[in-house]
Amino acid sequence: READSVLMVTTPELPALRNAAKVLQVMGRLRYPLGRVQAVLNRVRQETSISQRHVQQQLGLPLLAALPDAPDTVEMMVNEGKTLLAVPRNPLTQAIEDLAERLLPTLESPMLAARAGDRVRAAASRRVLPSSGGASAGTTESGRRYAPD
Repeated sequence: READSVLMVTTPELPALRNAAKVLQVMGRLRYPLGRVQAVLNRVRQETSISQRHVQQQLGLPLLAALPDAPDTVEMMVNEGKTLLAVPRNPLTQAIEDLAERLLPTLESPMLAARAGDRVRAAASRRVLPSSGGASAGTTESGRRYAPD
């Protein structure tokens, strides 16, 4: 079964771009429709010598998003057990939100919306309820934190 769309995430370094191009070649040999593939450039620094335009040309894919490199922010969030939503004005947070907004129209497809609904129902079924019957924050089996509605 084929994916409806693929996000190829790579970084702006030549070895990473060469590897991404090799993956695209394999996908082409397997007759995967490359029109369903879009690129996301991760850990982009302003002083990089590889431009976003070069990445698009090298991969032959549209660049859906360029996520800025923010190692200090990511380290702080991981160490504090928070998500990037705790720093809404951070450029990385804003870039991820922009990417999510660009991806939302794909969920408007009835087939994809149904799949998303299945994932939401599955996540809801993993919620932990205390013996008092009220909902509380907890973690899923995979260790992800959640809060009640």
